[in-house]
Amino acid sequence: MLLNPVSGAGRGRRAVPRLAELAAGAGPGTELVESASGADLERQARRAVEEGIERLIVAGGDGTFHQAIQGLAGGPSELALVPLGSGNDLAGSLGIPVDLEAACELALAGEARPLDLGRAGGRWFASYCGVGFDSEASRAAQSPPPLVRGPAIYVW
Repeated sequence: MLLNPVSGAGRGRRAVPRLAELAAGAGPGTELVESASGADLERQARRAVEEGIERLIVAGGDGTFHQAIQGLAGGPSELALVPLGSGNDLAGSLGIPVDLEAACELALAGEARPLDLGRAGGRWFASYCGVGFDSEASRAAQSPPPLVRGPAIYVW
């Protein structure tokens, strides 16, 4: 299980103890690995493909999933999402629950479904590709005011 600890304005970090328990309970080979950066997420995902990992569980938000897709695209490894971000658009469009335990259960035992990917500017994307205003809104959402959380960040 690959985690972005800074996802969701700290939600990823707060989930570490429970994610570690869930990973340990899932059996051998399902340990929790914290990523150090976006580039590290991509490297870790690529390594999962190289090591023959059948299903990589990734915990974080849309940015986390975007980075993981860069390493997984074109390979045989499946991507399983545990949404811990602010918006969780990709997970929401796929019907993945935001409840941590339910999302982990689905990630571990759910049936794999194909996911279309697109490519723009040399980068893979899933669900949507934005340019212009939505990209600026996403950039601004990376440092919202202290009391603004969740999807309201994008309205701000």
